[in-house]
Amino acid sequence: LESLGPYSTGWERTEKQYGMQAGNYIILQANLTWHKRRGQTLKHHRLQQEDDSLIGFLEDLWGVQVSFCTGVARRVPLREMIADLLPVFANFYITKMDEGCMWK
Repeated sequence: LESLGPYSTGWERTEKQYGMQAGNYIILQANLTWHKRRGQTLKHHRLQQEDDSLIGFLEDLWGVQVSFCTGVARRVPLREMIADLLPVFANFYITKMDEGCMWK
């Protein structure tokens, strides 16, 4: 069994070959094959899950909020970061949509 969660990039042994040849001389041979396995980040792992399980994902501490006045940084839940940035994104998106309608 193999863990399907996040894992780091690394090399794993995928094949072993052993051989022997006999004639005037006896030759023994062994080969190993290694392949590089790409890692999977925790973020990528979480985003591949079912949509229903992503609700709990919003409560995890994924954001860093930095104060421009004091320079203090704090960890915040993802839902709080989305709540802060959603109005800015929505206003920008609505403005772009209105400009697109003017040209039609």
